Amino acid sequence: MGYSKRFFKTAGVYFLGNAFTKIISFLLLPLYTSRISPDDFGVYGLAITLINTMVPVLFFSIWDGVFRFAFDVKDNNRQAVFANGFLMALFGALLYTLSFCIFRYFVQFEHTGLILLYSLSMAGQYFYTILARGNRNNTLFVISGCANSLLSFILNVVLIVGFKMGVESLYISYIVGVILQIAVIEVKIHFLSGFSLKQYNFELAFSMLRFSVPVAISSASRWLLNGLTQVFIIGQLGAYSNGLYTVVMKFASILILIIGVFQFAWYELAYDLANHENRKSYYCRSISVILKLSLAGLSLLLIVVKLVYPVFINGQYAEGLWIVPPLLFGTMANAYAGFLGTLFMAEKKPLSMSFTTVLAGLVNIVGLLILVPLWGLLGATLSLSLSFAFYALIRLILLARKQSVMPEISTVPGLIIVGISCVLFYLLQTSQATILALLVLMIIVFWYLKKELRFLGETFSKKGKRGH
Repeated sequence: MGYSKRFFKTAGVYFLGNAFTKIISFLLLPLYTSRISPDDFGVYGLAITLINTMVPVLFFSIWDGVFRFAFDVKDNNRQAVFANGFLMALFGALLYTLSFCIFRYFVQFEHTGLILLYSLSMAGQYFYTILARGNRNNTLFVISGCANSLLSFILNVVLIVGFKMGVESLYISYIVGVILQIAVIEVKIHFLSGFSLKQYNFELAFSMLRFSVPVAISSASRWLLNGLTQVFIIGQLGAYSNGLYTVVMKFASILILIIGVFQFAWYELAYDLANHENRKSYYCRSISVILKLSLAGLSLLLIVVKLVYPVFINGQYAEGLWIVPPLLFGTMANAYAGFLGTLFMAEKKPLSMSFTTVLAGLVNIVGLLILVPLWGLLGATLSLSLSFAFYALIRLILLARKQSVMPEISTVPGLIIVGISCVLFYLLQTSQATILALLVLMIIVFWYLKKELRFLGETFSKKGKRGH
């Protein structure tokens, strides 16, 4: 199978699994916003952001090292990679628990036990999904993720509606769903039954750790972006404003889905291409296509959100509509920067990736200090959006200078046309005009993506002919 066809096939598999997960999470928004106050949702949003930052740091992002090194060994040697990664993960769990207890001693907050279990569950989910993907079993990855999402959905409804719970239901449903996902993967691959302390190899473990630590540093640096922004919002504007921010980010997760499925697929392909002599031509093509898809997805989603937000979200969160454009734009830039990061990982240069994250974080600090006093919540989201745009730009510059990898020039004119159209259409006030704008924008986007759509049509046409 050609690299391009394999890329789109793998992306399709991830889309099926991740789309199910995101759709279920999105469908719960009316329930969340009607039963949970913006203040409570804001505190929950900050807690999850901090967890997303600290888990990779204290676990050394060891799952990234496991996944990368699993592509450098033959099938029968992967168990040794997984086993050494598992030992490092156990050490990370101990370190995280001790750090959490020390932090809890000095800072008082609610749902302590649930937050700790949520954190450890997240680490376990990261590791076990890497086991599935490292064994090239994407179907298991998707099925286990769907089972997790479905159980979480049911538990959320039962706990919120039936037992009248608040944000604690969000922690509980996630923990139970992840336990099911881990169990499904373990039953299929039997990792624990094949695990032995004799598989420990200091040289291998150290090599994976040396690869993963810069990735963990990058994760810590990312706190200067989304995490610090939420701290500023709560500290300067209150938990209510962060609740608005957290709800809008749920819409942004749709955009993360669009780019994320290609990023997942590209991880595998980029690692396989790491020693290919023509890999840079594939790199250039991929970052051009994903840039197009990212902007197209942003343009369409922006108009859709403007239409459905007032209908889908409870009135107490209505003010959040004002921060949708900068937050969606920032999310797109952040997701694209993450996609570019896979190229640094494939070339085993995670330090360069970490450097760009620190620089973007410093830009955000300056932006927050200037813009939050001026424009409040809108200023905070503008600062984050500009920082993410800088984040993606500096990675593009580094790739161009150090690896001669850059987007195709033909991408630029279309970017300008779609971007201007998107801004103009969002300024329309009436629902009828917005719906008409959405139809026009869809035509522009289809024109913009005509080469990619033609390629997909030819790919599926050939597959259909082979099937007869």
